[in-house]
Amino acid sequence: MAKTLNWDKIRHTEISLTTYCQASCPLCGRTDPITLKKVDWLPLKHFPFEKLKKTVLDIRKANPRLEIINLCGDYGDPMMHPDIENIIEFLITNNLYVAISTNGGLRDSSWYRKLGEKYHSAKLTIIFSIDGIDAETNSKYRIGVDFKKAWNNMIAFSETCYKNTCVWDFIAFTYNLDQLETAAELANKYNIMLKFKLNDRDWEYQITDSKRIKRYNKFVENYEKKR
Repeated sequence: MAKTLNWDKIRHTEISLTTYCQASCPLCGRTDPITLKKVDWLPLKHFPFEKLKKTVLDIRKANPRLEIINLCGDYGDPMMHPDIENIIEFLITNNLYVAISTNGGLRDSSWYRKLGEKYHSAKLTIIFSIDGIDAETNSKYRIGVDFKKAWNNMIAFSETCYKNTCVWDFIAFTYNLDQLETAAELANKYNIMLKFKLNDRDWEYQITDSKRIKRYNKFVENYEKKR
């Protein structure tokens, strides 16, 4: 027997705004050799703003307890959407918390600074996916992303946004494991909420050595205790 969906327990939902992205991350469905064999499996398009508004309002009607909308980057970067500013305004105006995942390399630092100043509130969080402390390291996975621009955009937002609403997602691979400590120091310096993730997907740079995994887990555990 199918279970009835309990709306009372759902506070969060994800929406994918676009299938456009300037990056070519190796583990993304947009670039994976297996998924690419499927013809026209992912047409390039943006979620129309008017349709998005109706969708969100319909969801709120069905579930008034909904609190958080995560504009995810599963198949495209939300910052690619031409109406992203209007979308942010609409969601926050409707009393929703907004979290946006981005590789950071789109738009410019003045845009992020203005965004932080305008929504100096816990209602807007931007999650920057940057997997290294320099261009050479970050580009191994975030292929096609301008590291300098991504870094400057993250710093610009961190300087103007509300406390703990600038988040740095750092995925650990074999080649950036030695940068964890420096990343933590930089995050503390710029008041950025740093979150480490261990890549668990099959790739040539996946950490499989038990000693290195143990080292990673110990570092993250200590870091989170001090945070």
